[in-house]
Amino acid sequence: MTRSRVAGLCLAVALVSVLILAAPAAAGNYFAIRYWPSSTSVSLSGGASFRAYDNSLVSLSYRRDVAPSWAASFNLDFGAQSNFAGTWAGATGGSNTYWNINLHRTFQGQNTMMSLFAGYQRASDRSTFGTDQIHSVSGPRIGGDLAWHQGAWGFMAWAAAGVGMGGSTTQTGSTTGSGSGSFSEYGALLVYTVSGWNVEGGYRVVNFGVPAGGSFLAANFSTTGLTIGVSRMWP
Repeated sequence: MTRSRVAGLCLAVALVSVLILAAPAAAGNYFAIRYWPSSTSVSLSGGASFRAYDNSLVSLSYRRDVAPSWAASFNLDFGAQSNFAGTWAGATGGSNTYWNINLHRTFQGQNTMMSLFAGYQRASDRSTFGTDQIHSVSGPRIGGDLAWHQGAWGFMAWAAAGVGMGGSTTQTGSTTGSGSGSFSEYGALLVYTVSGWNVEGGYRVVNFGVPAGGSFLAANFSTTGLTIGVSRMWP
């Protein structure tokens, strides 16, 4: 295990401890559940990008104030692959999983809130070609987010990037390829509040890349699509 992965795992453990054990501040808690029907394109060894498969992903987000001007969050995306094409046409199934945990420094305005955050990210693509082929990246991440609300309407946006991440490709019976990986994500949501619930809709992009190694080519994955869901805040 590389130093960056060890450091990232230690950071993740510390952030989980903060998220679970810290007493919430006045602003409290935020939880969201969304549906993300998306498409994943792949570029192999820097070649032209092609649509490899579609996804039916569920997204869960939980954020908790842990001290004045500080918050912690956990985000998870998971779901199945379908409609395989291109080099992935021979796949018979698969799934994508992304998760991260973060510590936020928050800044509050009259109708806005923004934060800068650091955390730990893991992203993986598992596709079955007779046996499972798994592409994954993991390591530290940094980013920022912004939320604005006026009356019943609001807007949210965020972006994050991996720092010193490791990447690998594994398949049963094949040599594992591993080395430096990459990750980035961004998205935006329009929000409408009714009866204490927020209805959210927008667009999201997640990119990650794994290096060449063994019998595997370098691969970059880009998952994009509209997302819709609901969220709620409470003390």
